[in-house]
Amino acid sequence: PTRLSSNVFMELPPVLAHYLEGGRNVWLEAAPNKGKLTLLNRPGIFTDLETLAVERKQLVEILGETRARALRYRLGFEQGRRDAARHFAVYAQNARLALQAGPVFGQLQGRFMVEPIKFEFDLGDRRLYREIVLHSSAEGLSHRMAFEDNRECGCWTVTGYLSGQVSEIVGRHVVTVETECCAKGDGVCRFISRLETEWGAEAEWARQAILMEPLE
Repeated sequence: PTRLSSNVFMELPPVLAHYLEGGRNVWLEAAPNKGKLTLLNRPGIFTDLETLAVERKQLVEILGETRARALRYRLGFEQGRRDAARHFAVYAQNARLALQAGPVFGQLQGRFMVEPIKFEFDLGDRRLYREIVLHSSAEGLSHRMAFEDNRECGCWTVTGYLSGQVSEIVGRHVVTVETECCAKGDGVCRFISRLETEWGAEAEWARQAILMEPLE
């Protein structure tokens, strides 16, 4: 059986660690005269937390919380799946590097600061457990800005991203559940990933998000 042991995350290999070595992001390039911003040759845009908060509030007001969360989860899932496939190809089918690359590049983008905790996977036993902690999650902070009295976890996109990323790498449907979140006043955002079949009712919203019918 395929085995990725619990020490997968404990130390980043040099091929990934060098991205996070410096105090400044040397991988980000800006060309104001051309209106371009690139990170590792991938073009993008800068979006501040206030804009993210406005977007989140409008999504919930227009779609309702259930559909807004489903939308952000599905967007994250597809992004995670695509990134995993890209990293898997870049790192010569090395599952460990591909698994670590997602959080590393998310940190480069300013989305969060990563603290990997544990990863165990045994295909033969059909068992998977991944725990990861994020500090200063941009999504969680912006959700808190939008809904100051919020009492629920708000990193919907990140939850979907981690689900899609691991699903693509291990070839099984993986669901991630956020158990702590700065959006509801917790000190960190904590995520647990397991095979979909290992979850109970606490992951039902994620299952329904994937199956949700169009508004029409």
